Amino acid sequence: SFSYWLTPDYTNGTVQVALTDRFGLAKVRFLNTHNASFYDRAFAKYTVWVSPNGLFAGEEVEVTRGNGSIETTGSWTTYTLTNPIETKVVRFEIRDYDGYGGGLNEIQFFGVE
Repeated sequence: SFSYWLTPDYTNGTVQVALTDRFGLAKVRFLNTHNASFYDRAFAKYTVWVSPNGLFAGEEVEVTRGNGSIETTGSWTTYTLTNPIETKVVRFEIRDYDGYGGGLNEIQFFGVE
């Protein structure tokens, strides 16, 4: 079976991860998708947000934003923060997509407690 997340057809979307405990986020890395053997979906533009409480009502911090394309090599995108940010919830927002919709293969968080 495959392990990835896809947006509904022709839509953007978000993945939101609530962590067990708050911690100092120091690095985030993620892998774009290609939708199994179809190679027809990926994020084209993304933003990563963090929140100490998950409300996303003004307290959130934009960690990074960028562009992507349909993944064909398994290349990770890694962003290392200059200073760790206290985090409880991480949101990966797909702002644009390639093909029939967006998606994400994997996302990882690294930090200090």
